[in-house]
Amino acid sequence: MFSHPDTTVSELRRTAFARRLPTELSELAGPARGTVGLTLHLAWFARALDAQGP
Repeated sequence: MFSHPDTTVSELRRTAFARRLPTELSELAGPARGTVGLTLHLAWFARALDAQGP
């Protein structure tokens, strides 16, 4: 990854993280019910979420 000398570490991390995420919600797919397990880089606060929850 090449960067401008003035680029901060947080900007580099934000750019790298953004590449791993879909650009539109329609790109997401998964179950309509049950528990969905998430990787740590997507959900550091909870590793599993209820698909029917808020």
